[in-house]
Amino acid sequence: MSLKKYVFLVYLGIIACNAGSSSSSSTSTITAVTTGLSEGQSYNLALYQSDFSTPDNTYTGVSANGSLAVFTNVSHGYSSVLISQQPSTQTCTISNAYLDYLDSNETINITCSDTAHQISVTVEGLASGSSFKMAFNEDFVLDITGNGTYSVDGNFAEGSTYVATFSQVPNNQYCSISAPTGTVTSDVALSVNCNLAHILYTDYDHSVTGSFGGREFADQACQDFITNNSLGYNCSGGVVAFLSTSATDEVRDFPVTENLQTDLAIYSQNPRTAVRMRTQSTYNKLADDWTDFLDGSWDTTADINFFWSGTIEDGSLSNSCQNWTQGSGSGQQTGYINAIGIVNDWSREATCGNTYFIGCLCLNDGTATIDDANTPDANYLFATTTDIAANFGDRTAADDICETTQTTSYSDLECTGGIHAFISYSTTDEVADFPTLYGVDETLPILDATNSNTQIADNWADLLDGTIDAALTVDWWSGTFIYSSGAGIASDFDCDDFSSTNALSDVTVGHSGETGDFWAGTSDGMCDEAYRLMCLCHQ
Repeated sequence: MSLKKYVFLVYLGIIACNAGSSSSSSTSTITAVTTGLSEGQSYNLALYQSDFSTPDNTYTGVSANGSLAVFTNVSHGYSSVLISQQPSTQTCTISNAYLDYLDSNETINITCSDTAHQISVTVEGLASGSSFKMAFNEDFVLDITGNGTYSVDGNFAEGSTYVATFSQVPNNQYCSISAPTGTVTSDVALSVNCNLAHILYTDYDHSVTGSFGGREFADQACQDFITNNSLGYNCSGGVVAFLSTSATDEVRDFPVTENLQTDLAIYSQNPRTAVRMRTQSTYNKLADDWTDFLDGSWDTTADINFFWSGTIEDGSLSNSCQNWTQGSGSGQQTGYINAIGIVNDWSREATCGNTYFIGCLCLNDGTATIDDANTPDANYLFATTTDIAANFGDRTAADDICETTQTTSYSDLECTGGIHAFISYSTTDEVADFPTLYGVDETLPILDATNSNTQIADNWADLLDGTIDAALTVDWWSGTFIYSSGAGIASDFDCDDFSSTNALSDVTVGHSGETGDFWAGTSDGMCDEAYRLMCLCHQ
């Protein structure tokens, strides 16, 4: 699924600055550098700038390797280039689809290959009810709704570079990607580990001098900012201004005064840029725990704007503009602010008559429930990660392929009852008889593990009644008729028990995008073609 469906633009105060900093021209040129494209193959590109749902411009027919100016006179602004049509027999991947704020000439790199691979992600530690989104090469989006293994709905050209980022982060958790970038040489299996955390953010609704009044005003401002801006934060431990006001009200005392959980990580998020595609600048881990947070240096920059704190690096009180009542006068009075872009010695002096924002902490109480990954309360369908030829073999061979796929790509699926190819061979070995043959629990719902565990049927009978709740996302070898009067029976079109690649033989193939009669197959495939093998993980 394309990231353009999830992205909208917000106006940032830095636009005018950015637009004038890199180029004296008001337009730019985007050049595509293509490698690996075979002779006779071509692909199309689309440029998105306005709302990322409708292309602002297109380029049709990139048909050769090398450099090509695909978009000229491009207005400055947030921009993304996507492949709108792939070559007929190859897969092409853009490594840098999102160009951020375009204000100079840019180059995009496209790798094409006859071989394509998939990316899967295994998530651990996500709290119950939490979710997030991942983006791959700023093009494909993966919706994460719980712990378990997910597959990206898209192929990546062999030899291309992948970049995995968070396009939406979970509330009060810090998640890390095992290998956020790499070269695609085979199927890629990534892991994401999530931990409960506190959030440091800036209240951009209040730009104030040092006379803003102290704790009561600042705490209320932090709470109002979350309420008024629909950030979705789950501050289970409360909200408090990151502020010291006196010797008895210091940031370092928050574990006592605010019941701050000291063993949780602290990360920062910039509410102004959280809706943009590129999230490296909005989701930053500052420290592993509270002690690490106050040791004088952070793991990375907070990337949030200057805010009043009255606090030095160890969390103790510094100059607080006479308890936050001094905002003008001699000009000699100074208060401490937290400095943007600083990792070490992140507290700075400032004149109290200047205006800065309020810094805030969204606290996590550390009591969230962590769900087990894919607990065995459902039966799962999943597909092999690549197409295979029709002569893959008998039941034993097909089941072996499925077991290998589960081990390498869906290892978090708990298949307590077994793993079998979702395919029919004969009247004595057909999908309809799986509960009898293999002991499949008929009462459990059926989820599509290839598509983020989307439910496709309430139970086994519902699966075989002729319709499913959601379409599968790949075409697959079936050998099965599933419709209102068929209910999972073997077809006579099975490439001689899947032993032949005869180009003149028909075969029953299941189709992506179908939810009605014949979703599991019509005899419109040929045995010399290649499709996925669908597998059943059952309880």
